[in-house]
Amino acid sequence: MKKLLGILVLGLLWCNTTLAEQITKCGGSDSKYWTNCFGKETYNDGTYEGKYKNGKADGQGTFTWNSGGKYVGEFKNGNQEGQGTETRPDGSGYSGEWKNGMQNGLGTETFSNGDKYVGEFKDHNKEGIGTYILSSGIKFYVGEWKDNKRHGQGTNTWSDGSKYVGEFKNNQTDGQ
Repeated sequence: MKKLLGILVLGLLWCNTTLAEQITKCGGSDSKYWTNCFGKETYNDGTYEGKYKNGKADGQGTFTWNSGGKYVGEFKNGNQEGQGTETRPDGSGYSGEWKNGMQNGLGTETFSNGDKYVGEFKDHNKEGIGTYILSSGIKFYVGEWKDNKRHGQGTNTWSDGSKYVGEFKNNQTDGQ
């Protein structure tokens, strides 16, 4: 049993050493040559620190804007891609899926007033099925969205408890 435990520990140490060797610190001052390494670079609008591939942010990293905002998550070919969280100076933010530098897929957008939207996004817009929750906790709207507007089947609940269940078009009720 002690031999097995010793072999297991040695195996884990070898794996950790091998993985650590694969991600080395980027060398040289010209980032366009950085690949399969970890580096830090300052741009006009902020600073990126993370993994590079073929001279671009690629893998896990952090971009901090000069304005105080921050994105922590996955990058591909220089853009936010995969899972990530963006926080903004006004307290708003987004956590979820990204594609080509835009909110795409499932995510949660939190607004500076405390409201939030949980659902599907396409190219930074609410698109698909989602729920808009007021800061008071009331699920103001649950249903379909198109181009950031309530559109399709949904339920709107107002703070006095009254509801509308039915069709929405272009952010307006469309029916009885």
